[in-house]
Amino acid sequence: MPKASDVVKSAKSSSKATSKLPLPPFVKSKPVVGNLIEFYRDRLTFLNRAMAEHGEIFAIRLGPRKVVVLLNPDDLNFVFMQNDLTLSVGQAYQFVATMFSPEYLYMADYDEYIEQRKVLLPAFQGAKLGNYLGSMLRELKDWMHVLGDKGEFDVVDELSKLALRIAARAFIGEDFRKALHDKFIPLFTDLSRGADPIFPANWPLPHLIRCRAARAELGRLVSSVFQKRRHEGGEYHDFIQYLLEARYHGDQHLPEEIMINMVLGIVWGGYETTTGTMSWALIHLLQNPSFLQKVVAEIDTVLATEPMTELDTWRGLEHLQYAFWETERLEPVSDILLRYNVKGYEIGGYHVPAGWYTVISPSITQRLPRLYSHPNAYDPLRHAPGREEQASHRFSQLAFGGGLHKCPGMNFAHTEMKVVMGMLLHEYDLVLIDRQPDKLHSIGIQRPGACRVRYQRRTTGGLNAQKTSSQTPASLCPVHPS
Repeated sequence: MPKASDVVKSAKSSSKATSKLPLPPFVKSKPVVGNLIEFYRDRLTFLNRAMAEHGEIFAIRLGPRKVVVLLNPDDLNFVFMQNDLTLSVGQAYQFVATMFSPEYLYMADYDEYIEQRKVLLPAFQGAKLGNYLGSMLRELKDWMHVLGDKGEFDVVDELSKLALRIAARAFIGEDFRKALHDKFIPLFTDLSRGADPIFPANWPLPHLIRCRAARAELGRLVSSVFQKRRHEGGEYHDFIQYLLEARYHGDQHLPEEIMINMVLGIVWGGYETTTGTMSWALIHLLQNPSFLQKVVAEIDTVLATEPMTELDTWRGLEHLQYAFWETERLEPVSDILLRYNVKGYEIGGYHVPAGWYTVISPSITQRLPRLYSHPNAYDPLRHAPGREEQASHRFSQLAFGGGLHKCPGMNFAHTEMKVVMGMLLHEYDLVLIDRQPDKLHSIGIQRPGACRVRYQRRTTGGLNAQKTSSQTPASLCPVHPS
């Protein structure tokens, strides 16, 4: 396998005037619409068929747009190591400017993006990550109180609400979360409808109108949180306080509009990706009872002796981590990643012009046989010591992107998923009612369709059967009264 440095050297920026290489082979398409219909109807089936015909580099037409598709993990070294001056994320995801702002993270110019990213990264590291754990546990306590001892729920519906409540409490504050209660959920649902790369953001379409109205209302609500904090002061260790005290471009305070966008963007990103991964992870575990048994046994053992309020407790759930890695491999929430070619480049013996788009498909690359044995099989232990197939290539796991645009909230997401799934499986026995849910695709995001679960509080092995550890007081346990 070539070294990353060799691949990067073989792929370079170029212009049509200087390149003598051919264009990538085009997939057969229809006039005007190109491959747009089949791409949006079932993009993964379409891309797999195109790969079988043309190999791991080929071109497609999505209406007037020309797109190169790169599926070889060696080629991804080049893509992820480019900055936005060559391959632009912002120009590929123009709808984000409507949902947030043209000055938000990668929508801003390159230097501004780097400054904002430098502010965000420390907010998800070290002790700050530990501060969010309390928010997760408190929200879980409220959720499980509502669930009660037995019943049914829809996996995606229930976990999406929970993920959004956790994000609101962790990033905007407990007072905000309690004041809005469930008003926050429909507002964010309407905001998400603006993730539309097809129609111009200013068109008077119902979903775009609702998106703009929701963004305005959410911006006003988050602004009031910042204003209240400035007025009242006090000692806080949350994300709001972190942003108020942060500096960028030397010693400048962050403008309020940028802080608002950071809060809403982090909540939205975590809500969308965490919901999908947790939902698929739970479904896969319930479909595979032998591995589920290993996961539950480990959870019971760890939580019987270790404090829930320590990050290291959740990091110790290794089998649950294998389950998440396998879910991220088989069912990546972002099943396509986009870049806009500001400059042309040469790769794999082809010239890819400026003005085209570059597409990566984690769903396909992560199922290549040379990266994973029996790639279509659910096998979480492929990630365990002794096998560690995820280490076969730098870009064998793409759930959180890579390079300059790798998701800054990855550690938060993995912690949240472990806490939610760990507590759910520790406290309840669960059975799938809908054993084979559909896959729903929209704007590069995929989730399960309707999938109901029946749950019953455990009589052995769960918290009710245990004595409260001296290290974990009842007041800190998410399912015992405070």
